[in-house]
Amino acid sequence: MPGVDFQLGGSGISQATADARYTLVTSDVVAVVSTQFDKTNNTLANIPGLSITVGAGETWVFRADLYVNSSAIGGSKYGVGGTATSTSFKARVTILTDGVSTSTNTSPGVFSATEAQGFGADTNVTITGTITVNAAGTLTIQFAQFVADAGASSVLIGSSFEAHKKT
Repeated sequence: MPGVDFQLGGSGISQATADARYTLVTSDVVAVVSTQFDKTNNTLANIPGLSITVGAGETWVFRADLYVNSSAIGGSKYGVGGTATSTSFKARVTILTDGVSTSTNTSPGVFSATEAQGFGADTNVTITGTITVNAAGTLTIQFAQFVADAGASSVLIGSSFEAHKKT
């Protein structure tokens, strides 16, 4: 942008001048799955390591990139959960399996789980959204099979969760 200086530092991108209209990010959090997470039931559960702490009154923009292998019967479903409550919450789940993309949107309003289904090996899932926090707590990415099956559906090592606090 002409006339606006931005800096990239350990706390994200922020404007170097006093004009707050262009402050983009003041806090970054990135988490990566280090151990494969397997599910053989259809109850959403927190993916270990893919959780952040959010404070009251804060607004966060987030993105999870999940690499998933699903059993042919069990498939997979995804959610955004946690202990925080919200005054505003919006999320979108996009699933890419064998070149076919599907997506599901939540309605704005109360913080709640977002679910979408996918089937197949080598599935790429992206969850994007925003939350304005009412009561402090956690924001967590969740996963389960769509239909319970003894053959595991898995979130693979390298899947990630990135969040940016807006000011």
